[in-house]
Amino acid sequence: MEQNMKTIFIERDSSRKVTDMASVHAHPYHELYFLLSGERRYLIGHHLYDVLPGDIVIIPKTQLHRTTALNNKGYERYVVYFLDDDISGFIDRIGKEAFESFMSSGCLQLPQEHIMQIQQNLHKMAHEQKKNDLLSQHLIINLLENIILNTMRYGKKKTVEQGKSTSKLQAVMRYISENYTSDITLQDAADIAFMERTYFSRCFKHVAGVGFNEYLTQIRLRTSEQLLQFSDLSISDISDRCGFSSSNYFCDVFKRSHNGIPPSEYRKKAGHLLPDMLPIE
Repeated sequence: MEQNMKTIFIERDSSRKVTDMASVHAHPYHELYFLLSGERRYLIGHHLYDVLPGDIVIIPKTQLHRTTALNNKGYERYVVYFLDDDISGFIDRIGKEAFESFMSSGCLQLPQEHIMQIQQNLHKMAHEQKKNDLLSQHLIINLLENIILNTMRYGKKKTVEQGKSTSKLQAVMRYISENYTSDITLQDAADIAFMERTYFSRCFKHVAGVGFNEYLTQIRLRTSEQLLQFSDLSISDISDRCGFSSSNYFCDVFKRSHNGIPPSEYRKKAGHLLPDMLPIE
């Protein structure tokens, strides 16, 4: 994929073996994930969803997420990656508030009669992407808008997975998302989950794919990216607001997670720093 993603990108992929995403991650573009076959578990922020064929998962830009297998079988899915700019006219027509509400839906279950229609639209999008003539991007945009509208109208929000341990972990993740500016320790998190620290650490890493401290750091980094792009706060102020112990430590962590790019340079080039490769979702 090119560095400057100016067009919608659709990807169809399948795996015959059990595949888990290595760890939580985020990216600066939105994602729609439509499962064709198999069963997956999706972590979006601090919510866990069990995803079945015909379900559509909605991941807004910069949101931490991870997908894992629910059983020992393979899967097949479509993923659409896009930016606000790709459908800016559509967002203006339906209203920013309605669009943002849709993007925060998590996982939606569709009536059977609409699953086939959305699947056909995704297939047409993939065909137009391959054809790539002068009209292809216009048709792809139209098809994506149709998918969003039908999902908004007919999609029913799936309930969050509520197993006993899962519920405790989600409570911790929610606490982190609301209190990341504070000094939160592994012991604090284990206490919130009413778990012994070592056991909690093991359970947390199983769900998130990373340890507690790394997850907390990722939350802080995602917030810092938003502040760098959309505020005039100094690097030091952003470091404080995101819960880092010092601006020097913040800069070191930021550079490690952004291929050596410091916060100041990220701010200058915000919007043009997309990854070379799309993640395997």
